[in-house]
Amino acid sequence: MGCTAEAVDLFVSNKQLFAPGKAVNAGGVATSGLEMTQNAMHISWTAAEVDAKLHQIMSDIHE
Repeated sequence: MGCTAEAVDLFVSNKQLFAPGKAVNAGGVATSGLEMTQNAMHISWTAAEVDAKLHQIMSDIHE
C-alpha cells in the first residue's frame, strides 16, 4: 500500500528513508530465487557470492 502525500512529507521532514514496498520486498524474493537455482543446479555458492548476486539484482531493480 502506498503512502499518502502527508506521510511522505513527514518522512522527508524527519529524514526518514522510505521506498516502494515491492522494491524493498524484492530482496527476499530474489534470495529465494537464488536458493532455488542452487538447489536445481546442485551447486553451492558462498555467502559472499550470494551477497554479490543479490546486490546486483537489487541495484538493477532500483536503477
